[in-house]
Amino acid sequence: MTPTPTPTARPPRPVITPAATPTPAPPLQRPQRPERPDPLQRPQPLQPLQRPQSLDPLQRPQPLDPLQRPQPLDPLQRPQPLDPLQRPEPLDPLQRPQPLDPLQRP
Repeated sequence: MTPTPTPTARPPRPVITPAATPTPAPPLQRPQRPERPDPLQRPQPLQPLQRPQSLDPLQRPQPLDPLQRPQPLDPLQRPQPLDPLQRPEPLDPLQRPQPLDPLQRP
């Protein structure tokens, strides 16, 4: 008859399999220095032939011909100020909204 284990006995340790071991973190990679640009890859200054040519006088925008300029409005076409009779009249005091009577306030 085997003796029963006492409550203070520790359970057996779990067996650690190789797959359960955490893989060591890879060593930190230092950021690589940017390589010096190859002298042949540097942007070359523009050659004289590649510069934009000055505009031909015929291609320059011409000032507007006087006949093509927008004409000032004819006085009859200008919006007229409102005639005093056409202006909206100020409200009659009787038509203005009255402040509430103190007895009528909710």
